Amino acid sequence: NKENDKLYIPKSIKDFSEAELTNLAKKIRKFMIAKNSSTGGHIGANLGTVELTIALHKVFKSPQEPFLFDTGHQGYTHKILTGRANLFSTLNKYGGMNRFLTPKESTHDIMEASHAGTAISVGLGIAKTRYLKKNNKPVVVVVGDSALAEGSSWEALNHAAVEDVKLIIIINDNGYAISPGFGGLHNLLSSDFGNAPKFFESLGFKYDGPIDGHNFSELVPAFERAKENPTRQIIHVKTVKGYGWEPAKKHPYKAHFSMPFNPDDGSLKERVMKSYPDEAASCIEEMMEFNDRIVCITPSTLYATGLTNVFDKFPNRSIDPGMEEQHAMSMTVGIATEGYYPIVAFQSTFLQRAFDQLIHDVCFADLPIMVLSAR
Repeated sequence: NKENDKLYIPKSIKDFSEAELTNLAKKIRKFMIAKNSSTGGHIGANLGTVELTIALHKVFKSPQEPFLFDTGHQGYTHKILTGRANLFSTLNKYGGMNRFLTPKESTHDIMEASHAGTAISVGLGIAKTRYLKKNNKPVVVVVGDSALAEGSSWEALNHAAVEDVKLIIIINDNGYAISPGFGGLHNLLSSDFGNAPKFFESLGFKYDGPIDGHNFSELVPAFERAKENPTRQIIHVKTVKGYGWEPAKKHPYKAHFSMPFNPDDGSLKERVMKSYPDEAASCIEEMMEFNDRIVCITPSTLYATGLTNVFDKFPNRSIDPGMEEQHAMSMTVGIATEGYYPIVAFQSTFLQRAFDQLIHDVCFADLPIMVLSAR
């Protein structure tokens, strides 16, 4: 109800004590679970960033000191703290609250943010222009560890490392993209040997971390230190996807996204019919049984492409390179060149990232490659 929604929109949390911040986090988490259980939504992805986002709003002033989220499915707490709690009942409905972040919905949402790989570039553009304006207010980018692996993120990181700008890059490291994390960057961030600070500092960033992403006594001082620092820096924050909700612990993707569910055990409220991606995955599984030259690839979207069983049954011929759509598409050319038959499956909204590779690398190669686009 409307009165209940008002509980989660404090006018200011600047003077909140740590105990008050902790209590607010509990209320927001409870609110999210209740609302998403009716509408569906990115519940696991958002439960992991409640404390992180509250701490951002305590230390920085939005939108003057803007937050850019990469990806936008981390933005529910940000929406609540910027006066949009009353819109949550309209999530996933026509004309309702956006699933992600968009300037069309709020001045606190600086950029369109649905998929990944863009926030460091946009943030650097803002920070560089502010430097020209002699505006020294910080620009804050919250980038998931899997989004950091996107090709465009690396291009932006390479550039940002040599610019004298007040850009704060917060790595939300939960070890997951949609599927579990994978690759050298994932291993670097997971290392206990101090390799992450050495790597980022060697590029030219000031590094702070790893920080407990659910502990205000660590988050708030880290963000305050960053705000006082005059130049570019990286804050490495460790979070737990689905934090605070027991059913998420048992889910293979930590309840990244869910249709309407029972808040007590996470079970779906309605029976989900078999989808076109599920039917396609069944055919792929059958084909791979009698042809050992078929290789299946999907960039961190097992749940949306229905390929979980395929990957379980044929682990040696199934590749999830992480949230790296461009790389996944071009890699099929190399596989096909060796006489194998790659099948690469994307969510349709993520396929946009790989259009250049699809046209230039795959189509020009004229090799036996199958591309599936799931909706």
